[in-house]
Formats: sequence, C-alpha cells, structure tokens
Amino acid sequence: MRQLDRPNFWPLFTIALLACSMVIAGCQNRPESPEEDDSDVTDTEVESRFSAPTVPSKPSEGFAGSAACRECHAEISDHFHQHPMGQSLADVMLATPLEDYEENIKFETPRAPRSTVTLSYEIEKTPDGVYHHEILTDENGEVIYDLPVPVAFAVGSGKRGRSYLIDRGGFLFMSPVTWYSGGERWDLSPGYEGRNLHFDRRIVDGCLSCHAGRVAEIESAPDQYKPEPFLEESIGCERCHGPGEEHVAFHEGKLESESDPMLDLSTLSPRARDHICFQCHLIGESRVTLYGRSEFDFRPGNTVDEIWAIILKGTGVESDQSTAAVNQAEQMLSSVCYQKSDGQMSCTSCHDPHRIPKPAERIEFYRSKCIACHGPDDVECTEPVAERLKVTEEDSCIECHMPSLAANDVPHTSQTDHRILRRPQKTVPSKKKDNVYYVFGQEDGVLSEADLERASAISIIRSAEQTGNDVLAGDGIEILEEWLKVAPDDLKAQLSLGVAYWLLEDNRMAARTWEKALESNPDNEYLLRRLFVLYHDSGQLDLALKYGRQLVEINPYDYEYFGRLSHILAQEGEMSESAEAAEQALQLNPSAAQLHQWLVQVYDSLGETELRDKHIDLYRKKTGQ
Repeated sequence: MRQLDRPNFWPLFTIALLACSMVIAGCQNRPESPEEDDSDVTDTEVESRFSAPTVPSKPSEGFAGSAACRECHAEISDHFHQHPMGQSLADVMLATPLEDYEENIKFETPRAPRSTVTLSYEIEKTPDGVYHHEILTDENGEVIYDLPVPVAFAVGSGKRGRSYLIDRGGFLFMSPVTWYSGGERWDLSPGYEGRNLHFDRRIVDGCLSCHAGRVAEIESAPDQYKPEPFLEESIGCERCHGPGEEHVAFHEGKLESESDPMLDLSTLSPRARDHICFQCHLIGESRVTLYGRSEFDFRPGNTVDEIWAIILKGTGVESDQSTAAVNQAEQMLSSVCYQKSDGQMSCTSCHDPHRIPKPAERIEFYRSKCIACHGPDDVECTEPVAERLKVTEEDSCIECHMPSLAANDVPHTSQTDHRILRRPQKTVPSKKKDNVYYVFGQEDGVLSEADLERASAISIIRSAEQTGNDVLAGDGIEILEEWLKVAPDDLKAQLSLGVAYWLLEDNRMAARTWEKALESNPDNEYLLRRLFVLYHDSGQLDLALKYGRQLVEINPYDYEYFGRLSHILAQEGEMSESAEAAEQALQLNPSAAQLHQWLVQVYDSLGETELRDKHIDLYRKKTGQ
C-alpha cells in the first residue's frame, strides 16, 4: 500500500538506519523498474467517448486597484478597509496591531510519550521584523537548537486570529505559530496539533485565491510567485465588483462608451449574485479546477461551477454539532429560509459586505434583518416574548436560531450556525443525505458530463492517495485515459492519472504518463517531484539523480528534497556531496533527527570521525536518548 500523508507536499524522505554497505551498493528488493519490459505499452487510440473541450477564454485582468476606487468612493472604501475582508492579509509590520509581543510570547507543545525534550515557540518583534523561533530544549532546559525564521505576512483580520507566512524568494510557507484572538494567546496553527509541519507547509494557489487580494502569480509555475508576491495584499473592491480599469477610464474621459462598463451587481441573477460570496465561502470537501481554469480565474458575474467542480457533503455540521470553520454557505443552502425565499435571500440579506456592526450594535443589527421577514405583518416568531426575554433581554433572534458551533478544524474558535434552525437547542440528527458526497450544481445540469467525470476521477484518486485506499485509485484510470485523448494538455489530469498508476504499483505507466506531461512542462515542480520519488524507489538512480538535482534548483527550500537527494548521492558513491545535501536539509529543518542518523553513516564512510561523533551526539539530544 502506498500512502502519502500530506495532500500538498507529502513526506519524500523517511530514511531507515542503513548499513554503509547498503548505502554504497544500493537498495535491495526494489519495486518494478519503469524501464523493465515496456512491450505491452502501446500508443493510445485517438477515439474517445468525450468530445474535445473548448479552452475557456482568459478572464479580464483590467484591474485598477482599490486605491483608484477610493478617489471617488472614499467613505465606503474607508469602511471596507475596517471590514475583516479588507484586512485579510498584510505586511506583518504594517498589520493592525493586536497580538501580544511583550509578555506571553512563548508556548510549549505537548511532549511525545517517553520523550525528555521539549519543543517550544517564541515570538520576537524587532524594529527590523517579526521572527518566530522554534526552540528544542533538553530535560535540563539546555537549548539544543534555536531556529529563528523571519515572518513576512500576517493572514487574517484578527477577528478570530492570525496566521503567518514566510516568504522564501516567491515560495510561501505557513508558520506553525498562530495568534488566537478569543483566548488572547499564541498556539500551534490549525492542523498542527496532530502533525507539526514546522516551517515546511507550502502555501498554494487555492489558499491565496481567497486570503489575498491579487497575487503576482507565475503562470507556468503553480504555487510559485514573483519576488513581490502580492499586487494587492488584502481583498479589495474588485473582488466583488469586478475589474475596474475601464470604469476609471470611462469616468476620466479616456474611454468612449455609451454606458459605464462597470458591472452592475443589481442586474445579476440571484444565482450569480450568491456566487460572488461562494467563490470563497463555498469550499466543500474539495475543489477541482475545471479544464483550462486556474484558482485565480473567478470574476463577478461568473458562477463558481464555471471555474471549479466543488465536492460537498451535506451541511458540514457533524453529529456532535461541530463544523469546519468555512461551512456557512452549505449551511445557508440547507436552511428553510433560503430555500423558500424564491431567490430573494442571499448572504447580503444579513451581512453588509462593506462594514460590520460595532459590538454594541450587533444584536439589534441582525435582529432587524430577521424582523424584515418575520415581523408582526409576516411570519412572526411563535415563542412568547416573555420566554424570549429569558434568553436575552435584547430579544436576540440569533441567540436562539443561530447559536455558535465549535469549529472542528480551527482550535479556540467557533462560528455561527447558518442553518437558521427553528429549534436548534434540540440536537439535530444527521440526515442520510448529509453523509452523501455530491458535486455542487450537478442537479442543475450546469457542469457537463465530461467535467463531472473528470472532476470525480481526480477527486477519487486524490482521496485514494490521502486515505491509502489504493484500489479506489483504479476507478479513475479509465475516465482520465479517455479524457486525455481529447485534452492531452490537461496537466492536472496527467498528474492524477500517473498517481493512480503509481498507487497501483504500475510504475511503468506512472512514469510514462508523467514523462509525457514533462515534455510540455519541463520545469513543473510537481511532475519532477513525482518522477524523483518513483525513480529512486524503483532503483533508477541515474534518472532519480537527474530529476533530484533539477528539483532542488527549482525549489531549494524543501528539506525533504535534499534528504532524499542525499540518500541517492550516497548510493551513487558521491559521499561528500551526500553530506552537503543532508546538512542543507538540516539547516532547513533541524527537527529532522533521522538526518543525524544518516550523517553518522555518511561521515563514518568518509573517515570524518569528529563530524560523525557530532551527529551521534545531536541525534541523542534531539531524541532524548
């Protein structure tokens, strides 16, 4: 069974303690080589049950920037920039101050069973910048290592908390440190409690498409950005109103047009109106970009199913009444209020996208939204006023009908229940349909059968890899083989098809699929990484070394690349270069204690006894042995 733990950047490097003779001679019991007996591989037939897809037009890039909007819309612009969306991302030194940088600036993580070492984090703010320190100490409090990492950007307005990004030459990584506003405390970032990824969690396009305003992407290099990665840091006006360059030119008399070319949101259908919010608030279980689309393609006026196939599972509310931090749209879609409103109810029925009410105004603000439909002349609340006032003296509607739910994927936080239940105090049993996966818009016939099948196949293979259910991967192969006959340039499909073959241990077909994709995408990091691993594991060391060297040239910030490359170099007899690669991996991630074990063997084979003993000592200290 082949299982890769990380959905984005999986562990490439898990080195067991090998004898020096094995290091030099190479691994035994290798998987089937991709180059062994390729006689049964034939050219794919041209015919396909799918029709050739049309490549969608590129979206407008005619942005003016929020600063241009402010020249005429100063008041509403100032209000918006106090809204959480208007503070979604900022230079860490310029972000609205709310964290504690003076007193409670350190926290410890739970110790592993029988461990005698303690991993902690300390936050330091200097005139030059903010640093997150990862510190490992022994049982006597002596520091084993202190890794200071400069932080570039703060993500989040701080309403619930803030996370932080490290910028390494256009490669962005998440810090393991997050500020939680509710508890006014520093702690591990969401998802790090079960597995601490240290400073190695890669930030990808899907993250930035919603947390940032506009990104300076490199079109040919997914998840890699220009040296100045953000054209506009926080979410801006054009995220909801559309590109405004022509609008500005029209009002400056530089564009001849009978009417203002700016999108009038009031002319949108209810569906298109809602999808402006859904572009970021309908995440579902997973998203798959459609053929020819990128994570940054949505423009107001689009519907989300023109850009993504979104896999949903009910409302996202679990039987213990907890939910993911971003499930509001699924909950709203399930509400009777929304379903019976005939398209009149939307996110903006209750939320002002430009401002949020002050704490003292919050109850009355939202109560007025409810009363607009449930007042004395309409369907009024049936609970007696006296009973309602026992709950809150302000007669708050949301206190009863939209209580807080614990966020099960972000610690120390909660969110409001957007199902708007009549009697939420009664535990709502999970409905059978809440456990069924489906594609958003599938029932409306918006997505073509080809789009649905492609997205389903990619999702199945993604799930197979994440769960270790290798057999499941086979279900997507026939679909993607057929699809690639009519869309041979579909990189996402090529990557997924190769993964399916790899999970089924058909290395020849996996290599063939990825090598073919590499012809058109010679510097694609994801293809190189897959081939790097496959050729190493199958004993094709010359090819593994070729792709490994290329990989660390493209991305010199992933310690796992250097760790595996070190192993390959040693197998090829390049012991000095092997040591250099392993030392580089340790500089990037000093928590990787197994690298010291490896270096003990490498330096021993080189006769470097002082360096060998140094790494014996460091291994013992870091593991508490």
